Amino acid sequence: MRRNLLFLSSYTGLGGGERIQLNLMEALDRDTFALHLAVPKEGQFTHAARDLGVTIHILPFRGVSTWFVPAIWKRFPVVRRLSDLVRRLDIHIIHSNYHALPFAVSAGQAARIPVLWYSIGWWFPVRPWQRRFFREEVTQIAAASCSVRDRWLKRSPVVPPERVPVIFPGVNPDYFHPAVDGSPVRERLGIGPEVPLVVLLARFQHVKGHDIFQAMAQRIAEQMPEARFAVAGENVFGVRKDETYK
Repeated sequence: MRRNLLFLSSYTGLGGGERIQLNLMEALDRDTFALHLAVPKEGQFTHAARDLGVTIHILPFRGVSTWFVPAIWKRFPVVRRLSDLVRRLDIHIIHSNYHALPFAVSAGQAARIPVLWYSIGWWFPVRPWQRRFFREEVTQIAAASCSVRDRWLKRSPVVPPERVPVIFPGVNPDYFHPAVDGSPVRERLGIGPEVPLVVLLARFQHVKGHDIFQAMAQRIAEQMPEARFAVAGENVFGVRKDETYK
Protein backbone atom coordinates (compact mmCIF):
# COMPACT_ATOMS: atom_id res chain seq x y z
CA MET A 1 0.00 0.00 0.00
CA ARG A 2 1.27 3.46 -0.91
CA ARG A 3 1.96 5.61 2.16
CA ASN A 4 1.13 9.31 2.30
CA LEU A 5 3.96 11.30 3.90
CA LEU A 6 3.54 14.95 4.90
CA PHE A 7 6.53 17.23 5.40
CA LEU A 8 5.58 20.22 7.57
CA SER A 9 7.94 23.19 7.70
CA SER A 10 7.76 26.76 8.92
CA TYR A 11 10.54 27.73 6.50
CA THR A 12 10.13 28.69 2.85
CA GLY A 13 13.74 29.59 2.05
CA LEU A 14 16.36 27.05 1.06
CA GLY A 15 18.78 26.45 3.92
CA GLY A 16 20.71 23.37 4.98
CA GLY A 17 17.75 21.71 6.68
CA GLU A 18 15.60 22.17 3.60
CA ARG A 19 18.34 20.78 1.37
CA ILE A 20 18.42 17.66 3.58
CA GLN A 21 14.65 17.29 3.21
CA LEU A 22 14.88 17.70 -0.56
CA ASN A 23 17.52 14.97 -0.72
CA LEU A 24 15.19 12.70 1.25
CA MET A 25 12.24 13.55 -0.97
CA GLU A 26 14.25 12.76 -4.07
CA ALA A 27 15.49 9.45 -2.67
CA LEU A 28 12.15 8.07 -1.47
CA ASP A 29 10.51 5.46 -3.69
CA ARG A 30 7.43 7.04 -5.25
CA ASP A 31 5.81 3.64 -5.68
CA THR A 32 5.90 3.38 -1.89
CA PHE A 33 5.38 6.99 -0.80
CA ALA A 34 3.19 9.87 -1.96
CA LEU A 35 4.93 13.06 -0.83
CA HIS A 36 3.28 16.27 0.38
CA LEU A 37 4.80 19.49 1.72
CA ALA A 38 2.88 22.03 3.82
CA VAL A 39 4.43 25.47 4.35
CA PRO A 40 3.19 28.99 5.21
CA LYS A 41 3.81 30.42 1.73
CA GLU A 42 5.57 29.92 -1.57
CA GLY A 43 9.35 30.25 -1.71
CA GLN A 44 12.58 28.61 -2.82
CA PHE A 45 11.75 25.48 -0.83
CA THR A 46 8.37 24.94 -2.48
CA HIS A 47 9.78 25.60 -5.95
CA ALA A 48 12.52 23.01 -5.48
CA ALA A 49 10.13 20.45 -3.96
CA ARG A 50 7.60 20.95 -6.74
CA ASP A 51 10.34 20.26 -9.29
CA LEU A 52 10.73 16.86 -7.59
CA GLY A 53 7.04 16.11 -8.02
CA VAL A 54 6.05 16.84 -4.42
CA THR A 55 2.50 18.14 -3.90
CA ILE A 56 2.55 21.57 -2.23
CA HIS A 57 -0.02 22.83 0.29
CA ILE A 58 0.02 26.45 1.46
CA LEU A 59 -1.05 26.63 5.10
CA PRO A 60 -0.46 30.11 6.54
CA PHE A 61 1.04 29.99 10.03
CA ARG A 62 3.89 31.42 12.03
CA GLY A 63 6.54 29.11 13.42
CA VAL A 64 6.92 28.82 17.17
CA SER A 65 9.83 30.17 19.18
CA THR A 66 11.83 28.07 21.63
CA TRP A 67 9.58 29.44 24.40
CA PHE A 68 6.40 27.82 23.08
CA VAL A 69 3.89 26.44 25.59
CA PRO A 70 2.51 23.19 24.09
CA ALA A 71 -0.94 23.43 25.70
CA ILE A 72 -1.45 26.93 24.26
CA TRP A 73 0.03 26.48 20.80
CA LYS A 74 -2.03 23.32 20.26
CA ARG A 75 -5.14 25.51 20.27
CA PHE A 76 -4.06 27.80 17.45
CA PRO A 77 -6.37 27.87 14.38
CA VAL A 78 -3.66 26.35 12.18
CA VAL A 79 -4.03 23.07 14.10
CA ARG A 80 -7.59 22.62 12.89
CA ARG A 81 -6.61 23.45 9.30
CA LEU A 82 -3.67 21.07 9.48
CA SER A 83 -5.84 18.33 10.97
CA ASP A 84 -8.34 18.78 8.14
CA LEU A 85 -5.51 18.49 5.61
CA VAL A 86 -4.14 15.35 7.26
CA ARG A 87 -7.57 13.75 7.27
CA ARG A 88 -8.38 14.74 3.68
CA LEU A 89 -5.06 13.42 2.33
CA ASP A 90 -5.14 10.31 4.53
CA ILE A 91 -1.63 11.08 5.79
CA HIS A 92 0.19 8.18 7.46
CA ILE A 93 3.12 10.08 9.03
CA ILE A 94 4.14 13.72 9.58
CA HIS A 95 7.77 14.82 9.27
CA SER A 96 8.07 18.19 11.04
CA ASN A 97 10.75 20.77 11.65
CA TYR A 98 11.16 22.18 15.17
CA HIS A 99 9.23 25.42 14.66
CA ALA A 100 6.10 23.59 13.45
CA LEU A 101 6.29 20.73 15.94
CA PRO A 102 3.41 21.67 18.32
CA PHE A 103 1.05 21.91 15.35
CA ALA A 104 2.27 18.61 13.89
CA VAL A 105 1.90 16.78 17.21
CA SER A 106 -1.65 18.04 17.71
CA ALA A 107 -2.69 17.02 14.20
CA GLY A 108 -0.93 13.69 14.59
CA GLN A 109 -2.70 12.96 17.86
CA ALA A 110 -6.08 13.83 16.33
CA ALA A 111 -5.44 11.47 13.41
CA ARG A 112 -3.62 8.88 15.55
CA ILE A 113 -0.56 8.89 13.32
CA PRO A 114 3.14 9.24 14.25
CA VAL A 115 5.08 12.50 14.14
CA LEU A 116 8.81 12.56 13.45
CA TRP A 117 11.13 15.40 14.41
CA TYR A 118 14.49 15.14 12.65
CA SER A 119 16.86 17.38 14.58
CA ILE A 120 19.78 18.94 12.74
CA GLY A 121 20.68 21.35 15.55
CA TRP A 122 21.80 20.78 19.13
CA TRP A 123 20.87 24.30 20.20
CA PHE A 124 17.11 23.79 20.66
CA PRO A 125 16.46 23.98 24.42
CA VAL A 126 13.80 22.08 26.31
CA ARG A 127 12.10 24.36 28.81
CA PRO A 128 10.72 22.85 32.04
CA TRP A 129 7.14 23.11 30.75
CA GLN A 130 8.13 21.37 27.47
CA ARG A 131 9.68 18.22 28.97
CA ARG A 132 6.56 16.09 28.83
CA PHE A 133 5.92 17.24 25.26
CA PHE A 134 9.29 16.02 23.98
CA ARG A 135 9.37 12.95 26.21
CA GLU A 136 5.86 11.63 25.60
CA GLU A 137 4.09 13.44 22.77
CA VAL A 138 6.62 13.58 19.93
CA THR A 139 6.41 10.05 18.54
CA GLN A 140 9.99 9.82 17.32
CA ILE A 141 13.02 12.09 17.58
CA ALA A 142 16.02 11.40 15.36
CA ALA A 143 19.29 13.31 15.04
CA ALA A 144 21.45 14.13 12.04
CA SER A 145 24.68 13.22 13.84
CA CYS A 146 26.04 11.86 17.11
CA SER A 147 27.24 15.36 17.96
CA VAL A 148 23.75 16.83 17.52
CA ARG A 149 22.16 14.10 19.63
CA ASP A 150 24.76 14.11 22.42
CA ARG A 151 24.99 17.88 22.76
CA TRP A 152 21.20 18.27 22.71
CA LEU A 153 20.69 15.58 25.35
CA LYS A 154 23.50 17.04 27.47
CA ARG A 155 21.60 20.32 27.59
CA SER A 156 18.16 18.71 27.77
CA PRO A 157 18.25 15.12 29.10
CA VAL A 158 14.55 14.46 28.57
CA VAL A 159 14.91 11.04 26.92
CA PRO A 160 17.62 8.34 27.01
CA PRO A 161 20.08 8.38 24.08
CA GLU A 162 18.80 5.07 22.73
CA ARG A 163 15.46 6.73 22.00
CA VAL A 164 17.13 9.21 19.64
CA PRO A 165 18.63 7.26 16.73
CA VAL A 166 21.26 8.92 14.58
CA ILE A 167 20.36 8.98 10.89
CA PHE A 168 23.04 10.66 8.82
CA PRO A 169 21.59 12.86 6.07
CA GLY A 170 22.17 11.60 2.57
CA VAL A 171 24.23 13.49 0.01
CA ASN A 172 23.13 13.86 -3.59
CA PRO A 173 26.28 13.03 -5.63
CA ASP A 174 24.73 14.61 -8.71
CA TYR A 175 24.68 17.95 -6.88
CA PHE A 176 27.77 17.66 -4.67
CA HIS A 177 30.74 16.05 -6.39
CA PRO A 178 34.53 16.57 -6.63
CA ALA A 179 34.36 17.61 -10.28
CA VAL A 180 32.67 20.92 -9.47
CA ASP A 181 34.67 23.72 -11.09
CA GLY A 182 35.76 26.18 -8.41
CA SER A 183 37.78 28.43 -10.71
CA PRO A 184 35.05 31.13 -11.04
CA VAL A 185 35.05 31.55 -7.26
CA ARG A 186 38.83 31.86 -7.15
CA GLU A 187 38.78 34.37 -10.01
CA ARG A 188 36.19 36.47 -8.22
CA LEU A 189 38.29 36.45 -5.03
CA GLY A 190 41.53 37.08 -6.91
CA ILE A 191 43.08 33.82 -5.71
CA GLY A 192 45.23 31.64 -7.96
CA PRO A 193 44.53 27.94 -8.58
CA GLU A 194 47.48 26.75 -6.47
CA VAL A 195 46.76 28.89 -3.40
CA PRO A 196 45.30 26.94 -0.42
CA LEU A 197 41.74 28.18 0.12
CA VAL A 198 39.53 27.38 3.12
CA VAL A 199 35.86 28.42 3.04
CA LEU A 200 33.08 28.49 5.62
CA LEU A 201 29.71 28.33 3.88
CA ALA A 202 26.85 28.92 6.33
CA ARG A 203 24.13 31.29 7.43
CA PHE A 204 25.36 34.10 9.65
CA GLN A 205 24.26 32.69 13.01
CA HIS A 206 26.27 32.40 16.21
CA VAL A 207 25.68 28.62 16.29
CA LYS A 208 27.41 28.12 12.92
CA GLY A 209 30.88 28.53 14.41
CA HIS A 210 32.22 31.63 12.69
CA ASP A 211 34.24 32.44 15.81
CA ILE A 212 35.86 28.99 15.73
CA PHE A 213 36.59 29.40 12.02
CA GLN A 214 38.29 32.75 12.63
CA ALA A 215 40.39 31.33 15.45
CA MET A 216 41.38 28.42 13.23
CA ALA A 217 42.27 30.77 10.37
CA GLN A 218 44.60 32.77 12.60
CA ARG A 219 46.46 29.65 13.72
CA ILE A 220 46.80 28.27 10.20
CA ALA A 221 47.92 31.64 8.80
CA GLU A 222 50.78 31.69 11.29
CA GLN A 223 52.08 28.38 9.90
CA MET A 224 50.96 28.79 6.28
CA PRO A 225 50.98 32.50 5.34
CA GLU A 226 50.04 31.76 1.73
CA ALA A 227 46.66 30.30 2.76
CA ARG A 228 43.51 32.32 2.13
CA PHE A 229 40.16 32.18 3.90
CA ALA A 230 36.64 33.15 2.88
CA VAL A 231 33.26 33.25 4.59
CA ALA A 232 30.07 33.09 2.54
CA GLY A 233 26.41 32.88 3.45
CA GLU A 234 22.96 34.22 2.75
CA ASN A 235 20.12 35.32 4.99
CA VAL A 236 17.72 32.95 3.22
CA PHE A 237 14.99 33.37 5.85
CA GLY A 238 15.16 37.17 6.18
CA VAL A 239 16.01 37.09 9.89
CA ARG A 240 17.05 40.49 11.22
CA LYS A 241 19.39 39.19 13.91
CA ASP A 242 21.28 37.19 11.28
CA GLU A 243 22.11 40.46 9.52
CA THR A 244 23.20 41.96 12.83
CA TYR A 245 25.48 38.99 13.50
CA LYS A 246 26.92 39.31 10.00
